[in-house]
Amino acid sequence: MKNKPWLIGILIFIFVVCIAFAVVVGFWLVSLQNRPPSSLNNDSGYYIRGSKVYYLGGFPSTAFEIENADAGAFKIIDSQYAFDNTHVFFDGSAIPDSDPSTFEVLEQHFSRDARHVYLSGQIFTDDPINFKILAEDLSRDREHIYWSEYTISDDPAHLEIIFSQDHYTYINDSKTVYVNGGPIVGQE
Repeated sequence: MKNKPWLIGILIFIFVVCIAFAVVVGFWLVSLQNRPPSSLNNDSGYYIRGSKVYYLGGFPSTAFEIENADAGAFKIIDSQYAFDNTHVFFDGSAIPDSDPSTFEVLEQHFSRDARHVYLSGQIFTDDPINFKILAEDLSRDREHIYWSEYTISDDPAHLEIIFSQDHYTYINDSKTVYVNGGPIVGQE
């Protein structure tokens, strides 16, 4: 090594280049982690990037930052629902008047908390205690019978499911017989 000082210089140069390369790659990887997700290489749903929370809809959408989300307390339920300490989110938007501490996802796009039942993130009824999903598209609370998002009867006390199979649901209350939420004219 005494006779080859140029070798030590080359080794030092190679070492410095390797360190510089590692630093550049590290900064590049960190910048990728803090970028919004892309529908080209990410599934739809929620993403936490540093101190920001993003929501990405299905392809070909563009991710957007959820401004009022607390990234440190953010919990993802599924691709549509998430919450932090003060908000519940559906498809990236805060659900109005929702309570994260009592929130739960139900079936068929329904969810609820202690104050409301929600349908796709919008307030559906103010009777979460008595709300029940009875069959596909059929639900009720203390005051109403619903077919999907429509109120079809104000007589849930007399609700009877007559038949439900192969995408046909027949029900009746004290006045009307329904098939798939529509009244059957002339039937009582």
